[in-house]
Amino acid sequence: MVMDLRLNWSEFYTTTRKPSAGDVGAYTQAECNSRFITGIRLGGLSSVQIWNGPGWSDRSGYVVTGSVNGNRDELIDTTQARPIQYCINGTWYNAGVFNDDALKKHYCWQP
Repeated sequence: MVMDLRLNWSEFYTTTRKPSAGDVGAYTQAECNSRFITGIRLGGLSSVQIWNGPGWSDRSGYVVTGSVNGNRDELIDTTQARPIQYCINGTWYNAGVFNDDALKKHYCWQP
């Protein structure tokens, strides 16, 4: 005789009838794997004239990668920078360019 252990509103789990990830509000392994950062790289080069030029203001997510002194005097002429980029689930994102929708999709982040 098989006994039905389900009541009106409850579920019974056993070693042979385990809950799914959705039953307990957990991520599946595939969902977890799609949330890891799988790569980091530097993006495209930006360059700006420093001496007798506009200078360089702070740019979120960028790192300085070079300083050029073309005429070899005591002053830097040009500064170069690139954005830091990271890859999640095959899509590259610029660090520092905060896209709430993109990141909330991947993380449990609260501003």
